[in-house]
Amino acid sequence: MQTIGERLEDARKKKGISIREAAEATKIRGEYLQKFEGNQFDIGLTEIYTRGFLRGYANYLRIPADRILSDYSSLRGGEPRI
Repeated sequence: MQTIGERLEDARKKKGISIREAAEATKIRGEYLQKFEGNQFDIGLTEIYTRGFLRGYANYLRIPADRILSDYSSLRGGEPRI
């Protein structure tokens, strides 16, 4: 099973989109997107921003955002939130 980061990175690469292009389109810093793709989610933001950025990035890549957020919640030790 792929990690959250692997799914995000694979989707971005399949579409031929660079981190810079994704950052410009989503208005999410490229360094955050790189960290998400590296499965680093403790990036100094509040939980609501991290979840919002993950949702926005997944929607931009047209992959199921609810699944990404559910897996993220499981990773954090919480109940999946849909």
